[in-house]
Amino acid sequence: DTWSYWVTDVNLLQATDLPDGQLEVDLNCEMIILTLDEAYGYAGYEIEILSVVEEDTRILVTINRSDLGMGLPVWTQPFHLVKVPKLDKEVVFEE
Repeated sequence: DTWSYWVTDVNLLQATDLPDGQLEVDLNCEMIILTLDEAYGYAGYEIEILSVVEEDTRILVTINRSDLGMGLPVWTQPFHLVKVPKLDKEVVFEE
C-alpha cells in the first residue's frame, strides 16, 4: 500500500526521531496529512502544519514555511506529517 511505500521504499521517515508506534497507521480509520516542500540546495528551510480543522465540506490544513537563512550547502526537502482520524472530505491546504 502507499503508506508502506513511504515508510520502507522512500525511507523518508527514518531520519526523524518519532516515538515507537508513531509510524503505525490503520488506513481503515486513520489518514496521514503530509506537506512536502520543494528541494533546496541549502539547509535552513522548514515547513510545518499549524492546524487541521474539520469544516462542513472540507478539511482545512494551515501550513507555514520558514526560510531561516542560508545554512550549510546540503540538499534538503522539508516535510511535516500528522496522523488524524479518517474523514471522507476534501483536504485543502492554506498558507
